Amino acid sequence: MEIKRVSAVYPVIRVTRSQKKDDRSGSKEKSDGEMHKEFEKALNNKKQQKEQKR
Repeated sequence: MEIKRVSAVYPVIRVTRSQKKDDRSGSKEKSDGEMHKEFEKALNNKKQQKEQKR
């Protein structure tokens, strides 16, 4: 399992979620791409939430 350094949180999320996906689908390359999109969505959501709280 290769860990891409995007942030300190990302590798943890990616490893746990993509392993579950790999068990079902068996396609790591596809799930890696999906994970990256999911992570960017999550990052954007966190940024928006912080801005709303201010």
